[in-house]
Amino acid sequence: MHLALFLSTLLAGSVAALAVPSKESSKARRGLDIEVALDVDLSTCMTSEDTEDLVNAYIRLVSDFDEDDADRYLVDSFTDTSDSINTLVGNPLGTVTFPSKDAFVAAQLALAGSTPPVEVEDVPAVGCQSIAVIWTATFGDPAQPVRGESTLKTVEVDGDWMFESWDVEFNSIVWQENLS
Repeated sequence: MHLALFLSTLLAGSVAALAVPSKESSKARRGLDIEVALDVDLSTCMTSEDTEDLVNAYIRLVSDFDEDDADRYLVDSFTDTSDSINTLVGNPLGTVTFPSKDAFVAAQLALAGSTPPVEVEDVPAVGCQSIAVIWTATFGDPAQPVRGESTLKTVEVDGDWMFESWDVEFNSIVWQENLS
């Protein structure tokens, strides 16, 4: 399915899902003990075009890095949290992997030319300011596909949508085997 059409349909469904009668009935129906935000100003939501642009930018930032993309799409306070990456590089689990845009850029520049291509499998959820992406990367030997899921949190800055943070998880065991 064409990504733009898919994202348009998904965004429309996400907006329609926000039309829940009340917080109480929403919580009762779900059986959740969390506050559900229903008072959403839809003018603060990404469009399907914004979403498609950001998904494509995400793929470039992780698999075909260019500093111009980092400047355009990452806020200075950007963070990336990934226990999958933390496992591979020896960082403590549960900690922020890249605490700033500068840390992420430095890591990507150090890996220049060696990051595997990433392909989007699906974009199963889009919120007003967040995108869920399921992706695969196939590389190395034995070239087993690595499946990952990323939650991309966004913010609008001077009329442009940018990444505020990412939460990224993938099969780090297969990733390590592909590197061996």
